[in-house]
Amino acid sequence: MAATLTDEVLARYCPVLFLHHLDKYMPCSVEWFIQRAGLHYYNEGVSGCGELHEFSSVPGGVEELLPAGQVTQEKLLAEQDRVLVPEHLSLTLDSMHFGGHDRRRLSEVPIYVHAKLVLDQVHGRPEAYEINYITFYAFNGHYAVPFGLPILMTGNHVGDWEHLTVRLDARTLELQGVWYNAHRNIEGEWCPAAAVPRTPCGRIIGHVAINGHGIYPHCGTISRLFFAANDRTSRAGPVWNPTKIRRMCGVPHEPMAAPRPPATLRATSAAYHAGSSLALASARSADLPLLHPLSSQLQEAQQHRQTEQQDVSSSAGARDEHWSGMGTGYALPQVEHDTSLWQQYKGYWGTVVGPMHQGWFSNPEPPVSRGLLRRLFLPCAPGVDSLPPRA
Repeated sequence: MAATLTDEVLARYCPVLFLHHLDKYMPCSVEWFIQRAGLHYYNEGVSGCGELHEFSSVPGGVEELLPAGQVTQEKLLAEQDRVLVPEHLSLTLDSMHFGGHDRRRLSEVPIYVHAKLVLDQVHGRPEAYEINYITFYAFNGHYAVPFGLPILMTGNHVGDWEHLTVRLDARTLELQGVWYNAHRNIEGEWCPAAAVPRTPCGRIIGHVAINGHGIYPHCGTISRLFFAANDRTSRAGPVWNPTKIRRMCGVPHEPMAAPRPPATLRATSAAYHAGSSLALASARSADLPLLHPLSSQLQEAQQHRQTEQQDVSSSAGARDEHWSGMGTGYALPQVEHDTSLWQQYKGYWGTVVGPMHQGWFSNPEPPVSRGLLRRLFLPCAPGVDSLPPRA
């Protein structure tokens, strides 16, 4: 039987995100975006990058339904009910708002949370929880192609939904691994529990790439697309540790029978803690189990971390003090249950569909990481969606 996934668990595993110091495009809340957006209807379907200046050249034309500043969530759903094809709707922004929320007050911007129970494909038994921590940006910036030279500026679009997924054992709620997502889920990377980067107080760390906002377990340069469109992350920019996370309760949360994840999860050297010989030795020695009983090395790594955290008392207040008070300390966020109407919106945010309509929202993450060679030289090759079921 699956354990209960409490708000405390959701708060505990919420990542602390390090943004790139040169990124001009900060995250924002859904409400911030809607307050500044106009609602448009693409007669032949949403296309392009969603910037206002290109509307005159969009095939079939674009109609304005609600001008900027007049969109509310209630009006959004009313227009959705009125139009012939709701999927042709798009919320769009003027370029003056592309920068998102004030970077000096990033803690005010929430991270959205969706949790799902994954069932064993063969027996239908609870196998794992996957918790999606979902981020939203007003704008996805340009890539200078090739090799960072401004010969071709491409990849930009209005609206940008990203996510990081934490995977827990369904019975014990022990961390099994973290899926660091980038670029439509095809360039994501699994990081096993012992190698997940952490703050001194135990919080999961994610590094957000400049402009594209994919999330990685390490900082530096991530080579991709024949080295022509590399991602870059940094520890020198603003730190996003939200005071609130919003659990998305306005959409169905049904358990699913799903293709099994891998029996093993291979770490990548770039994900290791700097100077953490224990995590390094554990991850290098062998493949680490993801869904089966933990290896002795992984258990040792977890026991080592638990030993350093023995002062946690049984009260919720003491647990919060423990998680937020050690080392540099990042306070745990408050969890809000969000049933806002925007979760029923079927249209686009700029030119990107909402998280509710992306495959990872209702399905498990890919079972294996996309390796460096595939990310570099086979960018269009399909990923691995499932592995053969266990008997």
